[in-house]
Amino acid sequence: MISMVLEYKAAVKKITADQDNGLREFKLSRAEWDIVKDLHDVLQILKDATLYFLRSTPSLATVIPVMDHIDTILATAALDKVKFSAPIHAALTVAKVHLNMYYDRTDQLKVYCIAMVLHP
Repeated sequence: MISMVLEYKAAVKKITADQDNGLREFKLSRAEWDIVKDLHDVLQILKDATLYFLRSTPSLATVIPVMDHIDTILATAALDKVKFSAPIHAALTVAKVHLNMYYDRTDQLKVYCIAMVLHP
C-alpha cells in the first residue's frame, strides 16, 4: 500500500488538495511525505525477508543469517538520527529491542546450538 501511495504521490496530492471532495483533511505535509518514504524503506527490508522465507522451507540455518542482516540494518538505522525522522527512529529502536528479545530466546535453545554446530 505504501509503495502504491508513493508511486501515485502526485495523484494523491492532487486529490487531497481539492476542497470539493471532502478529502482535504487527509492532505500530507512535506514532513509527513518524508515519514511515508522512510517507513517504506524500513518496511521493505522486512518484506524482502518475508518473501525470501516464503520461497523455500526456512530452517534455523537460513533464518539466523537473515536475522543477523536485519539486526545490522536496524542497529545502523536506529543510530542514524539524521537520516530518519523522530517517529521512524523510535520505531526502529523498538524493533531493535524486539529483535534482541528473539536473540535472547534463541540463545537459550538447545536446537539453536545444535543447528549452529552442525551447519556446514
